[in-house]
Amino acid sequence: MTDATLNGETRRAIFTEAPSRIIWRVTLPEDGWLRVAVGMKPEAWEQEGDGVQFRIGVSDGRQYEPLLTQLVNPVANAGDRRWIPIMLDLSAFGGESVELIFNTDNSAEGRGPDARADLALWGAPEVVVR
Repeated sequence: MTDATLNGETRRAIFTEAPSRIIWRVTLPEDGWLRVAVGMKPEAWEQEGDGVQFRIGVSDGRQYEPLLTQLVNPVANAGDRRWIPIMLDLSAFGGESVELIFNTDNSAEGRGPDARADLALWGAPEVVVR
């Protein structure tokens, strides 16, 4: 855990170096949404590398369902030098005990692994009711 400031906005965050996996076991409310932001540490913005692919999915123990794939590459895309907010509707799993699975990969799918400067941040993940 760390406090990370991206483009002037500070959030409490989980820092990982890709590849990584975090599993969060939770019982979801009926109208649950996952609120999180993704980004990369500023030290990675000017280094060589091809970014980090963030993936989020949900598993009920029998089946895995992907919910999000997001490439963040602040070297090639200056617009990625910030927190990227994400809201995912989890209401289809309302009332269930599930695993929310947060993965980071070294590169976008289909590209060879490039671990240079893969300093990934998950900003303040929480389940909220909308």
